[in-house]
Amino acid sequence: MKSFTSKKLIESKKIAITFDDGPHPELTYTILDILDRYNTKATFFCIGNKVEQHPEILKEIAKRGHCIGNHSYSHSVNISFSSKSKWLEEIHKTDAILKKIIGKAPLYFRPPFGVTTPNLANALKETRHTVIGWNNRSFDTVIKNKNLVLKRIINQISIGDIILFHDTQPNTPYILEHLLLHLKQHKIEAITINDLLNEN
Repeated sequence: MKSFTSKKLIESKKIAITFDDGPHPELTYTILDILDRYNTKATFFCIGNKVEQHPEILKEIAKRGHCIGNHSYSHSVNISFSSKSKWLEEIHKTDAILKKIIGKAPLYFRPPFGVTTPNLANALKETRHTVIGWNNRSFDTVIKNKNLVLKRIINQISIGDIILFHDTQPNTPYILEHLLLHLKQHKIEAITINDLLNEN
C-alpha cells in the first residue's frame, strides 16, 4: 500500500507536524494555542468516536486553519485484524462525522498504530484516501522524559519530514513548543500535510 511518509525532493525548508488520536478535551486546545503563538499550521488525524464526544474541538481545529484527517472510528486494539468491510465501515463512518461537523470529508487517512494490511489496502482503494505515514516518530506515548523526546526529534530532523505526535499526551505541549522554537531559530517552517504534498 502506497503511503506518503516524507517529501524527499523539496527545496524549501519545510516539514509537517501531525497529531494522532484526538481530539482531547484539554490538550488539543493547549496545542492549538501553541501553534497559534508560532503562526504554525499542523495536521490532526482524528478518531471518529472522540470527535462525536467533542465536536466543538473539531470545529476549532478547522476554524484555526489546520488540516484534518481520518484516523478510523474506533482505533480499537484489534482493529488491524479487521476485514475489508469492517475497515470500510470505520473509514466511512468517520468521514461522515467529520463532514457533518466541518462541511467536508477528509482527503487523508492514517492507519491506527501505523499498521497496514491487505484488507485495509483494498478498502482504501475504494475510499481513495491518500495514506499518510511519518518518518520522524516522537515516541511521546512511550518515552516519559520530555527532554529526551525533544532531543530525539531534533537530532533526526530533516527537510520534508513528517513528524508524529499525539494530542493526547501531557508532555506533548512542552515538546511541541520547544520544537517550534528550534524550527524558528533554524528558519524551518511547519506546514500542513496538504501543503507539504503540494510543495515543490
